[in-house]
Amino acid sequence: MKEKIYRILDANANRAREGLRVLEDIARFIHNNEKITSQLKRERHRITSFLKNVPPPGAGGEKILIKARDSVADVGAKTNTLGEKKRDGIMEVAISNFRRSQEAIRVLEEFTKIFKGTVSQRFKAMRFRLYALEKKFGN
Repeated sequence: MKEKIYRILDANANRAREGLRVLEDIARFIHNNEKITSQLKRERHRITSFLKNVPPPGAGGEKILIKARDSVADVGAKTNTLGEKKRDGIMEVAISNFRRSQEAIRVLEEFTKIFKGTVSQRFKAMRFRLYALEKKFGN
């Protein structure tokens, strides 16, 4: 059962980091905002750092999550919504990626409770930092 949980953690860590990377590039290349770019980069790197403390000590940290990955057989890999196929501008791209990251971090928050409550609380704090950052992002 833990391997299935590791798979959930891996998928959501990837989803959150990918969303943050898109936002980081918008902040860097479109808004030329060094402060927000740095904040997003820090949050993206924190995800990996937090997850190093989840699998049992000596289990290999991130390696155990990658080992649990099964992207070939993932039943959700081919599922798309209409909204995923089109964006009406930069802010829509940003909003979509804030939501993607926040939702993935919520999943990380919930499932890390099984292993370590302290890691779960770090993800919760991250989620709220992203809510605040999203508010600043469009201004």
